[in-house]
Amino acid sequence: MTTPTKTIIFYLNYDKAGWKVTAAYGTQEKQTDYTRPTGKDKNYTYAWRKGHNTNLNVQKQFNIGKNKKDKFLIGASYQREDMNTYSYSGTRDSNFKRNNYSVYLSYDWAMNDKSNLIVNMRQTWATGIEGSQTSKGKTTVTKNDNMNKFTPELEFIHRFNDRSSLYAKAGKSFRMPNLTQIFGTGSINPSLDLKPENGTHYEIGYKLNEGNRAWRLSVFNFKIKDALEADLTKYPLDISYYNTNIRNTGVELAVNIKHNENLSTNWGIVYHNPQQQSEKEYGDNAWHNYYGRYQLIGGVNYDKNKFSGALKVNFVGDRTSQNAEQRHIRPQFFTNLHLSYAPEKNHKFFLHLNNILDRRDITTNSSTNYYTLGRNFMAGYEFSF
Repeated sequence: MTTPTKTIIFYLNYDKAGWKVTAAYGTQEKQTDYTRPTGKDKNYTYAWRKGHNTNLNVQKQFNIGKNKKDKFLIGASYQREDMNTYSYSGTRDSNFKRNNYSVYLSYDWAMNDKSNLIVNMRQTWATGIEGSQTSKGKTTVTKNDNMNKFTPELEFIHRFNDRSSLYAKAGKSFRMPNLTQIFGTGSINPSLDLKPENGTHYEIGYKLNEGNRAWRLSVFNFKIKDALEADLTKYPLDISYYNTNIRNTGVELAVNIKHNENLSTNWGIVYHNPQQQSEKEYGDNAWHNYYGRYQLIGGVNYDKNKFSGALKVNFVGDRTSQNAEQRHIRPQFFTNLHLSYAPEKNHKFFLHLNNILDRRDITTNSSTNYYTLGRNFMAGYEFSF
């Protein structure tokens, strides 16, 4: 099996006097070949896709108000996407396109020396969503209605002193599904009725810097309607995307400690209640627990002269399966070690050791469990010029 990929990216950036302009153009061609089952040396094309992506973003910032402390930003963006694909040796040919537009503004109001109120607003439109698909000699043409969403966000920041501050924010979110999720490609089936995600998010937090410690505490809540989920029942040969609803409420506490100029550590805990509402998965409209209820995070970082190292640990406990029949599953424990040595500025040797404890944890699951890769490493050398 071969999977050749060709990618071309063009990027232009302008930043001066409050103006920021970015323009980008990219194209990607990806092909997957398999050797014919008859044993012949000649390969046949199993899946192929070629897409183009054009992006343009323009924004201007103004300093206004008393003593020019207030900041006002206005901007607009445009994205053009198109893609042609075929799969299963030409049994499914597709082409589709979409235009995304948005205008946005942000106003950072310095209410006084200690408080700021930030207002963000964005209006997004997705137009010209068209696709055609030919499968087994039959062609289907799809045109989605124009999709649009207004997403405001409000954030308040209050600084008690130079070491501590309080913030609170609330806002809306909006995310379009990828073209391949809607129209399909390769082993991804088309889901022409797929809807964009719509979310509501709330968060309040406190930050404290004392000596060599930086504390962060936050309480959050969010609910996302029509969240995008993948049906992996027949993975990897058959994948479908569908909409579901998710919600979560939780609290997070983290601290970074600088022990000396070479050694630092970071620790954190998250306790939350992620739930999913999916008639497709559970057969009803009730809310069901999924993922993990708590997460423990830790890390040790060491840097001295030409050597650096980092040990990372991540423990997810009280896990609940996304499979309605399986439910509770064992905790997940990630352990990774990263080491590097740079004898000179342009030279670096590195070693990445993943899954140090060689655990066989479930990563994702539907009707089938998928497990972490066993203990593995990557060693290499980098030269920059």
